[in-house]
Amino acid sequence: MLKGGKPLQYQNAAQILPPALLKAVQKYVSGTLVYIPVADPGRVGWGGANGAKETYVSRNREIRRLYLAGESVRNIGKRFYLSADSVKKIVNKSA
Repeated sequence: MLKGGKPLQYQNAAQILPPALLKAVQKYVSGTLVYIPVADPGRVGWGGANGAKETYVSRNREIRRLYLAGESVRNIGKRFYLSADSVKKIVNKSA
């Protein structure tokens, strides 16, 4: 396997893990190869990096506002290019 264009490095767990942790891991995967993914604390949830999530949150807020102001589901759907069912789901989700 490659990681960023480089082969993954095999390491003996007995040489890098504390004995107590090694013993705990051995209960689950003794004698097998295990891939441990890189920790990514900077990872953001869906749509967080490109602003898509906030765009949909804002749109849905506007849909709810229009609905509460008396706008019809059909007109809201036309305005936002959504089906009436989609508009109803958005409106009902906030209720």
